[in-house]
Amino acid sequence: YTVRPPADWPFSEYNTLGEGGAAAALLEASGRRNVTVPYRENRLVMFDSALFHQTDAFRFAPGFRNRRINLTLLYGHMVP
Repeated sequence: YTVRPPADWPFSEYNTLGEGGAAAALLEASGRRNVTVPYRENRLVMFDSALFHQTDAFRFAPGFRNRRINLTLLYGHMVP
């Protein structure tokens, strides 16, 4: 999404994107504008993690060798 939560929201408020919550209302007000990055093998995606974000639906072939790998690296301090 292209919207950040207000600086005064606690973690429990902005980390809940369920329907009917304050985060959902904020996203609705923005028109739910988002950026979807299509899956490609060996792709790195870097983004501002202060923005609302969620993982898109995905489906891979069965088996351990076909699993998705997700690495999250956090740097610096969160700036409101």
